Amino acid sequence: GDAKKDSSNPFYKSKYADLNAIREVTIPVLNSVGIVVTQPIVQVNGKAYVQTTLSHAESGEEMFSQTEVICSKP
Repeated sequence: GDAKKDSSNPFYKSKYADLNAIREVTIPVLNSVGIVVTQPIVQVNGKAYVQTTLSHAESGEEMFSQTEVICSKP
């Protein structure tokens, strides 16, 4: 199915599908072919990252990427 474009971008005056909408559509499809998605927070050199891992249940193969968590200070 299509991800619902429920979020608004006032700068471009457009609607978009946010990350949760994308996950709601893609996770069931990935799971149906034996791929599990995990997203733990990991520490690398004192910095926090979200590590997205795709694991194939049958073969045990994995691939991952890391995105640094950046927090703005008030």
